[in-house]
Amino acid sequence: MPSCLANLWLPTIPIRQVLNTLKSPSDHHHRHHHHHHNHHHHTTKMASSSPSSRTAHKDFFSAWAEFNSSPRSDVPLSTQLLLQKHHPSHHITRTSSSKFDLFGFAAAGHATAVLSFESPRLYNASRIYHSPKMRLVDAADPGSLSDDVDFGRWLYTYQDATFTVYRLQYLGVHGQTHKLLFVLAEDDPSTESSAVTTSPHHPRTDALLLAAAAWTHQLHNEIYVFDDSRWQKDADLWASIQGASWADVILDQSVKAGLEHDALSFFDNRALYHSLSVPWKRGIILHGVPGNGKTVSIKALINALAARSPPVPALYVKNLDSCSGDKWSIQMIFSQARKMAPCLLVLEDLDSIVRGKTRSYFLNEVDGLASNDGILMVGSTNHLGRLDDAITKRPSRFDRKRRGRGRRQRSRQRRPSPRW
Repeated sequence: MPSCLANLWLPTIPIRQVLNTLKSPSDHHHRHHHHHHNHHHHTTKMASSSPSSRTAHKDFFSAWAEFNSSPRSDVPLSTQLLLQKHHPSHHITRTSSSKFDLFGFAAAGHATAVLSFESPRLYNASRIYHSPKMRLVDAADPGSLSDDVDFGRWLYTYQDATFTVYRLQYLGVHGQTHKLLFVLAEDDPSTESSAVTTSPHHPRTDALLLAAAAWTHQLHNEIYVFDDSRWQKDADLWASIQGASWADVILDQSVKAGLEHDALSFFDNRALYHSLSVPWKRGIILHGVPGNGKTVSIKALINALAARSPPVPALYVKNLDSCSGDKWSIQMIFSQARKMAPCLLVLEDLDSIVRGKTRSYFLNEVDGLASNDGILMVGSTNHLGRLDDAITKRPSRFDRKRRGRGRRQRSRQRRPSPRW
């Protein structure tokens, strides 16, 4: 969601008024989201639960459906209050699925997540079809199906601790989708007897979230791509560059060897940089006419660095487009690169990214007070002359430049000289 939409407020009514309408949530059991599709056939294994848990789940579903069809102010807080009302013996943690990919964490084998809904009426989702990714690879591939979940509950287990996870989503007044994730853990009777609570958080929930966050932050055969004003993991882009190697790069051997050496030696010589009291960062520009090997060189470089131990992650910037402005995008780009360092930061079409109004801000991020240790920047451009000298000629910015030969130059070189 673009950041300029993130701060939009919904129509407001007091939360107390919302809760007062839910004194008897079971009375509203049959009044729910007529515009949504409920699945009556689902292949996911159904987990069993106690009668009291089923009743609480049923009542919460009805209450949330009633509430979600009404005007409201703070939806996350109001939903949490509804959960507290229907699950009084549980500690409830509200969090974000973008920072804590609990379901990817479970799918990777670090936990288990079993969909639990007792009745298909208590699971609300839209069935989504995904077409085959590449028909040339497998023409018989029928594609796949998945659920876009509006209301779902999972029984979740991590290191012998059990949780209930609710995943919810709703539409804002301007049509943007908001996602909610709640982790419920049963209260510990040993702490309930204490009159003083040392923390508002649940230790087992926090242990789960810390482990899931660390896993989520890592790349798993993916590349971070900055597009539409945010970073996203792209597994398809990663798959598309597999197999690219320096053997595919049509450059003069000296240029190819120099580029490979610039990159690999940078990550091999952290101690040398520090011994010389020089910031451990480097910038390389690949330039020349279209078709001279810039893109395939970047692909080969990403693969070579990913094969190292430990792997060096790649971050790829498509554009700065954002309703918050280019400066905000530049800040987000370097903030993520610093978190992922040591890393490769690819800035394709550098001359279109560093424009007049953003040049000074970009240079401050590259060479300002903030540490950029471990960041190898590789920019490409068809027009080296359009870049300011402050970018291309100052040490520790983009002081390494590699130029490939274009198609015309290569064909001219191969053409035999005439005999007179």
